[in-house]
Amino acid sequence: MKEIDNRVYLEDALLTWKVLRVIYLCHDLKVERVLRHVRVFRYEVDAVAEAYTFEKNIMRLIGFELKDSDFYKAFYQAKERRKYFDYFYVVIDLSARTIVEYLLDLGRKKLDGIGFISAKEEVIVLPSKFKKREKATIASKRQVDKSQVDLLEFIRKDSWREITNA
Repeated sequence: MKEIDNRVYLEDALLTWKVLRVIYLCHDLKVERVLRHVRVFRYEVDAVAEAYTFEKNIMRLIGFELKDSDFYKAFYQAKERRKYFDYFYVVIDLSARTIVEYLLDLGRKKLDGIGFISAKEEVIVLPSKFKKREKATIASKRQVDKSQVDLLEFIRKDSWREITNA
């Protein structure tokens, strides 16, 4: 019997269609498909988007590291996985201002073209730079059920945090 992976990760709710829309606006790419918890080479990647250029319809892979708040852990995981994607983003539930403070601390040279998105404000703080990816097999594709995404969106709202902290 095949085992079904029903795990739900709160961080999955950080990658919304609004976030994908800001990538579309920044890079002029149409996102065709988003896969969750994908195995690429020896790493698990939180999400992978298959997107296409408008002019020549060339496929681009966009990798996403999703984190609630641990900026440095997200950055180092993104750095390990960067070479397998044309674009790579850290989507983190911090304000743009806080992300900028961390970026200034790191310095631009260390970033390796990794982009950063504030999930809290749903804006690109720093766009990812295009970098031709190394060939790697994508396996273990898992799509998250829509009802789970709706639940995660609800939990992520500030009002839910206020209720649970009371």
